[in-house]
Amino acid sequence: YTEETTWSEIEGLFRITGLQYRNIIIDSIPISFENLSQLKFLELINDSLKSLPISIGNLTLLEEIRVQNNQLTVIPESIINLSNIKIIDFSNNEISSMPADFNNLSCDNCRLEIIKLQKNKLNYIDLYEFNHLEVVWLENNELEDIKLSCLNSIWGDVYNPENPTVTLNENKLCNPPSFYGSCINEEKLGVQVCD
Repeated sequence: YTEETTWSEIEGLFRITGLQYRNIIIDSIPISFENLSQLKFLELINDSLKSLPISIGNLTLLEEIRVQNNQLTVIPESIINLSNIKIIDFSNNEISSMPADFNNLSCDNCRLEIIKLQKNKLNYIDLYEFNHLEVVWLENNELEDIKLSCLNSIWGDVYNPENPTVTLNENKLCNPPSFYGSCINEEKLGVQVCD
């Protein structure tokens, strides 16, 4: 769609499976967004978004949500209803905490594989229950503590800096690496911002 496409035009497209908005100045999305019930892919990048509607949790077929380079301070609690979600990317926002029941997305039938939350303001995240994760990017936050499972496939034997599965650098994880789990070493922890 072009910059001239309005939300009212999109709302009438009930069979739409993907929506990509880039570099368009919008600060919010209408609640009627939930009418796009067939949506599987949502990308809202560089749009100045300050919030997402709670109704986003009604898009139960959604597999990918990429809301990067916006001004979000929270992720709607309703995101925990997206059991088909494979990719969550809220990189480069102002998010300071995760939804209270975010671990609901770690269920046996859930498909979450990729979490990208780098360049936010998170100070804690609990991903211990997520055993199917393949990528976790959390660098450049304010993380002081983190819970990760060592059973995850993100802990490959070989660390590849060109294509890392875990990024934790530029946080405030200042304890010895083993404090955060036996699978975390200095290389995986990376450079931290410690006083």
